[in-house]
Amino acid sequence: MGYVYVLSHPKMPGLLKVGFTKRPVAEEIQELNWVSGLPERFVLEASFESSLPEKHTAEIHRRLAGRRVQGMEYFELSVPAALRVVQDVIPLDMLDEPGGPGFIVPDAGELSAHSSKLWSCGLCKHEWRFEGTPYRCPLCQSAVVVLLPGPVQPQDGPTL
Repeated sequence: MGYVYVLSHPKMPGLLKVGFTKRPVAEEIQELNWVSGLPERFVLEASFESSLPEKHTAEIHRRLAGRRVQGMEYFELSVPAALRVVQDVIPLDMLDEPGGPGFIVPDAGELSAHSSKLWSCGLCKHEWRFEGTPYRCPLCQSAVVVLLPGPVQPQDGPTL
């Protein structure tokens, strides 16, 4: 078991790093930030749990070969384009766990009752609060959901 991740970097606009780790993604990013010597930190755009992270990453890299920076895990493409490729490669049944296909994120009333975690959609960038791990964005139904770091700050407007 491991994770496939998509990272961006503010000093490398237009480039994304797509890789995998068998450790927690936060540890991988911390190490990348430490060894890279870059003046700013990598930004986690999305991560996906995978039972076959090496195989899935190799297939993603194969599909993105025309956009690859020679000899590296960096690709010239947008975040939504990268996330669509990842969603095509990692089986939907893995992304839908534990509710199986069609798992629905709780409605606005249920979401507002849980305010300890802030999540973001990797495709539409919608943010919402939810206790536990959501499996779909409540707006666009994308399975690309990312836990945002840090304490939850109050949001203006609706939480959904």
